[in-house]
Amino acid sequence: MQITLNIPGLFQLLMLFLALLFLVYLLLKRFAKLILRKVIGKITGTATIRLLSDKYTQNIAELWPSLNRFSVLNILETSLRAQDGKIITRPLGTPKHFLDFENLMFAPHLRTSFSLQESVKVDMQVTIGPNAAKPLTIGIPLMISGMAYGLALSEIAG
Repeated sequence: MQITLNIPGLFQLLMLFLALLFLVYLLLKRFAKLILRKVIGKITGTATIRLLSDKYTQNIAELWPSLNRFSVLNILETSLRAQDGKIITRPLGTPKHFLDFENLMFAPHLRTSFSLQESVKVDMQVTIGPNAAKPLTIGIPLMISGMAYGLALSEIAG
């Protein structure tokens, strides 16, 4: 038995197969986009209706402000306080984050014109507690200090 290869027929068959494969790809691409749009539309529609119609006590959207207000650290410290029944002492500071000087902005027109000459002396002396027995007088209105409860401060002052 003799086997002969029909090269032009095999090439035509391969081209027909590739054309069919390309058509299937185009159809799937078109219908996949439509089906995906339908599914996403259904999910977002259901979620929106649920967020806008659920009762306040059952609405999951009310979780967002609570998560912004309390951190994991707050929840852990509350749990520790509840277990021990004592306050949590921490040296040097607070876990709260305060604004820093990176967010401070200056208006350029206020920085370019000076209201006083540079040679004029400005008295920046500040007295804290002027009616106290021993008032604190500092040369500039800025005082930086670290305080630790139980170390630098007495319990009476805290």
